[in-house]
Amino acid sequence: MKTKTALGIVFFFVWAIFLFANDMDFAYAASKVKLGLTSSTTPGTCVEVSADLFKKLVEQRSHGSIEIIRYGAGELYRDKEAFSALSEGAIEMAALSGPLAGLRSRALEFIAIFGAVGMWDSLYHYQRFLDNPEIRKIASDEMQKQYNAKFLAPFTYGVGIVGSRRPIHTVEDYKNLKLRTIGGAMATCYGALGAIPTEVSSSEQYMALHPGQM
Repeated sequence: MKTKTALGIVFFFVWAIFLFANDMDFAYAASKVKLGLTSSTTPGTCVEVSADLFKKLVEQRSHGSIEIIRYGAGELYRDKEAFSALSEGAIEMAALSGPLAGLRSRALEFIAIFGAVGMWDSLYHYQRFLDNPEIRKIASDEMQKQYNAKFLAPFTYGVGIVGSRRPIHTVEDYKNLKLRTIGGAMATCYGALGAIPTEVSSSEQYMALHPGQM
């Protein structure tokens, strides 16, 4: 019997670091500041809703001196493209995929996939890990070093589905479990939990479950 379990995914809102030059106080700027914010998830998902709410709150609290120009649901950049656009200053802000951050930073990738079922008492417990000052410092340092950007905040993007032939409730349940992983940090994480990381392409993972390769 296959059991469906949840796996946390993290995204990051980031702000290009050059915007903070000279500690400018935008609330008192003489003219309106316009900042672009891109995201690339499906319309209606929590990422898109959160980005729209962010725009609304910033414009309200700055009394209109800051205008957020929204480019949602991949309208301007796709997942991988957003990283380069942010790093090169083509866009001021982006909602970025944590796992994809592993293209340059294993530390960010590790933080992003560290939401395995059984490792946390609850979603709130996991969120406290993400909001830990030491974790935030690591993420901030990596964002500045790898992407020339300032880290604003992490947040969980719903859940993923793990198809398993046995229930996963605790860390011990990962022992000797053949598990498809994405990227080196994820393989390291689940390997440390006792699982056997397996490389299988997304197009082959369903069929791999059937004969027991995973």
